[in-house]
Amino acid sequence: MDIVISNTAATARFDRSTGFLISVALGGPNSAVLDPCRPFDLIVDGRLQMDTDDIGPDAVEIASDQHCVQLIYELDGLRITHVAGLDPQLPILRQSLRVVSTDSQPRRLTAVHWKVCGFVVGEAAECRLQAPGQVLVPDLAYEDAALITLDRTADQPHPTYPQGWLESCPDQSQGLIVVENSTTGCAVGVWQYSESAPVFPTINGDSRLVTIEHRHQIGAWLVDGAPAVLSDGHTVAWSGIGMGGIINEYRRSVPAFNTAAPGGCATLNAMAAELADGVSKRGSSVVNAPRRHGSNVTFAAAVADMRIIQVIPNKSANFGPSVDRTSIVDLTRELDTVKALGFNTVYLLPVWACQEANVYAIAEHYAIDDGVGTIGELREYVASAHRLGLKVMFDFIPQGTGDSSRLVAENPDWLVRDHLGRPFGSHGWGPKPGESPNGHTYSLDWGNAECRRFLVDWALWNVRTFDIDGFRTDALLWKEPNFAPHGTRPAWETSFGGVRLADELRAATRRVKKDFFLLGEVWGPIFARNHDATYQNGWLLGKINAGWLVDEPYFTARQWMRWLEMNQAIRPDRYPHANFTLNHDSVELLALLSNPIASAVSFMHVFTPGIPLVFRSELEGREAFFREALHQRSQLCSASGRVGLAITTNEHLFTTCWMQAGSPPVVAVANVSVQAVTDTLNVDAASVGIRMASPGATASITKQGPTVVLPAGGYILFELAT
Repeated sequence: MDIVISNTAATARFDRSTGFLISVALGGPNSAVLDPCRPFDLIVDGRLQMDTDDIGPDAVEIASDQHCVQLIYELDGLRITHVAGLDPQLPILRQSLRVVSTDSQPRRLTAVHWKVCGFVVGEAAECRLQAPGQVLVPDLAYEDAALITLDRTADQPHPTYPQGWLESCPDQSQGLIVVENSTTGCAVGVWQYSESAPVFPTINGDSRLVTIEHRHQIGAWLVDGAPAVLSDGHTVAWSGIGMGGIINEYRRSVPAFNTAAPGGCATLNAMAAELADGVSKRGSSVVNAPRRHGSNVTFAAAVADMRIIQVIPNKSANFGPSVDRTSIVDLTRELDTVKALGFNTVYLLPVWACQEANVYAIAEHYAIDDGVGTIGELREYVASAHRLGLKVMFDFIPQGTGDSSRLVAENPDWLVRDHLGRPFGSHGWGPKPGESPNGHTYSLDWGNAECRRFLVDWALWNVRTFDIDGFRTDALLWKEPNFAPHGTRPAWETSFGGVRLADELRAATRRVKKDFFLLGEVWGPIFARNHDATYQNGWLLGKINAGWLVDEPYFTARQWMRWLEMNQAIRPDRYPHANFTLNHDSVELLALLSNPIASAVSFMHVFTPGIPLVFRSELEGREAFFREALHQRSQLCSASGRVGLAITTNEHLFTTCWMQAGSPPVVAVANVSVQAVTDTLNVDAASVGIRMASPGATASITKQGPTVVLPAGGYILFELAT
């Protein structure tokens, strides 16, 4: 007989003999039936543990209110406890998995995979798949999603993200996958929010239906007496009001939005009391309340109004022949020009003594590289910037240490190691396990409190020594767990140790300077509480900008607007993000800036809500354009910008509308195609006043409404008067 749990909104069925999730039904037109499958699997010692149908639960406990079930498996020296519970009133299923060892033989857990098979609501032909914030086209037809087959050969997807792999959450994405039915208005969504280790969502189609997995990379040695490993936060939700209902539930359940984490039902919590107690002590689920952005209104407004120039202050840095780089003395002479161009913040790439001209491989944390200059010269640069009203931020580089640094020999327990005890570079940025040093970095263990203390102390030395105003935090995304043999901490503590490091960095720097700001390179919701702003999705920006610049669009302008709308809906309100055409990680795009589309792309990013960020090397020959664009952008610092308010019928036109009380709306339109376009906006206006335009671009009032004429790569900024 099936195991059945239910509430007033939904019924979930499990097969008693296998533990498979058979279906979740909502009744009537809102029915959603899943393909039967085991809802989870484990990777232990490199192989799947639950991949056969003949494995079933050894014990089943159903709560008295019938909302929750606990299924216990005894398997090869492991006790696996699967808890599934429906919200008392809402059609939401939450799941967790607890794994403990029952024998003395050490075994290596590297992931828990959560699965939802046949992920669809109603008829597949009526559905579309949405993955807000991901490098995936919005409004993807479900039938096209079903053609995506997962590349299972990729056990380490970063940084290429092969077919079917999506970006990790919650550090780089929200991890939410939604299927919505355009006929019935119903939607089903699935996500996993965990602050213990990264989760990689995947899409795998069989040409008919889609299976969604959330691969929780929670690494740990399993041995009798070791702490239990918990994979929690997996959620499946249904909505009768479309994707908006799913987003509301996601926002309600995720700590980044200053709400409580999902609690499930009281019985579920009671059944998992020992598990919850163990987790709270280790800190994987209980998090500090996020800092409410904007509690200091003046400071929040100043951050939102930042206009950043990114500069390489090291004449020896190896970024390729087309990249401008110079010493700090020469850069000091340029500060008047920086101010005149309309920037108010300078972001300096790494300044510390590095190895082999690789500025991200730090050889000595408390020394300035010869290619930069001296400590005194760097101090004078910051002081000169301050006299002009410019703020200065440094790059904070905590990911690793140069593989020839003295830290390697002096603090061997600070290095992340594989299960054989060999150090390596995170994300492939250094030697692989067992390889000799290659001039890059060894990965630092963010789970090590002493290592984090060293990094924070080093940050404070920079704040006090140079009087800087902020940090751009580099690469705080997930890293590989530390499987050093005989380690005293769970391996997974390394993975998101960067989040704890950011918490500590924020608290420490604010004690020195109350308005010290942090701009995060990594853009996921987990960083909203400890950064004042983050990048827009840099992985996607590189793809879409390159696509436009070579006339092979990855997204159309309309799709990019739709992506921004959905992504903003699922992020904390009014949280700023930095937008850019290129940066030091995409210097290859410099060769494409002669393309007639280039200024339209840069114009679009300058007038997208958020923080404009410009790479110094892209200014060459385009100074007049940026001077005018940044001046106009500075006039909108107190306005609220939105995409999607003023749109046209042409898919290649990107529009934003800026509004503030007492002033006429200001509209920015960019044509990111190689074709001239004439089109009308969907707004009422009696007249237009042009504030900035490319050659040949015009805006006027016609019988149809405000009409723009834009050449290939054209752009225009104008006011609307009613």
